[in-house]
Amino acid sequence: MVLDIIINMNAFILDFEKKVKDSIKKYDLIIGNERIAVAISGGKDSTSLLYLLKKFGCNVFALFIDLKIKGNSDENLKRITAFCKKNCIELRIVDLKKEAGHSLLEICRTYQKEHDSTNCAICGAIKRHYLNKFAKKWGADKLATGHNLDDEAENLLLNIFSNNYDLCFGLGPGSVKDDVGLFIPRIKPLYDCLNSETEKYSRLMGFDIYPEICPLRADAFRKDVRHMISKIKNNDFLKRKLVNNFLDILKKMPAKKFLGAVKCFECSEPSRKGLCKACEILKFSKKR
Repeated sequence: MVLDIIINMNAFILDFEKKVKDSIKKYDLIIGNERIAVAISGGKDSTSLLYLLKKFGCNVFALFIDLKIKGNSDENLKRITAFCKKNCIELRIVDLKKEAGHSLLEICRTYQKEHDSTNCAICGAIKRHYLNKFAKKWGADKLATGHNLDDEAENLLLNIFSNNYDLCFGLGPGSVKDDVGLFIPRIKPLYDCLNSETEKYSRLMGFDIYPEICPLRADAFRKDVRHMISKIKNNDFLKRKLVNNFLDILKKMPAKKFLGAVKCFECSEPSRKGLCKACEILKFSKKR
């Protein structure tokens, strides 16, 4: 009985690792010895991704944005530091307080005084900004994120329900490369993996994951979409069909052009208008 359990566990681990490796090959996510920055948060997805890319022999380093969320950021960074040391992985840290002058909570509070925006939306803009900036600064060819199949299905539906169809072009296992080199290409090696599979892999591998969710997390709309999907029979099959059908649609469309990247006049990072979203948010913190 015990032997059967061990055999099944090992079989799952091997199958999961093969699935990730096959996705990298199928979607041409990593070519040769490209230097890959892995956006690490301390969660199961990004930790599993970092471990696997290192195991596969990829040229990787971990990139952590320290958002200075009391308790949460410190606990995640402690575990990430130990994990990287154990696995001989270079860890690079961006201190938000040093870069922007304020913690994420302070930034959210000042921006929300004049704008109807969620903590998650603000956090997403800030993290995208600094991940792109420092991945380029530290010589990465690509930025890998831990988005899995569940994330992709949810994002696709969120964009459709919110009438943000243009944002759908940013989905897929690899991002659209811009002609002027402002955005570092992003890849999602866990693209074909279910959330439940990544959770199981992380648990079987014994990764030290901080169990508490972010105290600023409050994306009610995403929760509604996730709940809606969970209520559908055979929802794992539905998620795969939804994502795969969307990829088929993209393949049949004319070659996608990058959506109007220009340099932000404040920070010179990419934007779709004169002032990038991160600078728009951060300017309210500077008023304090």
